[in-house]
Amino acid sequence: MPRESNYKNLFPKIFLVLTLLGLIYVAIALGRQVYRKHKIEKEVSALEGQISYLEEDNLKLAELLDYFQKESFKEKEARAKLNFKKPDEKVIILTPSEEEPIEEGKFQEEETVSNSQKWWEYFFENKLIN
Repeated sequence: MPRESNYKNLFPKIFLVLTLLGLIYVAIALGRQVYRKHKIEKEVSALEGQISYLEEDNLKLAELLDYFQKESFKEKEARAKLNFKKPDEKVIILTPSEEEPIEEGKFQEEETVSNSQKWWEYFFENKLIN
């Protein structure tokens, strides 16, 4: 009979250990699911931000398309790039006047002074003036 009492005492301990192992397994599985849910929610919010950016970009492109299809844009481009004019329109061409060309270096009358000389003048010659 002493053996039966050992088995009776052993069963609750085994049951407790198995129950704890089961709880640990469930806790780990739950933690993984919570982490996955967090990652998915983060990805969804990033995709929603990307969607709003693309929708704004799409609206801007639609506005540009409308602008490019207008007759005023076509006329402006034809005048600028193809030199077109309306049938009853007169074109005036302005040419530059015959002024004396500016020589290079004409305004560079200042001597080239070394940096150390400029500092010397800044610190010591200004004190003499004051």
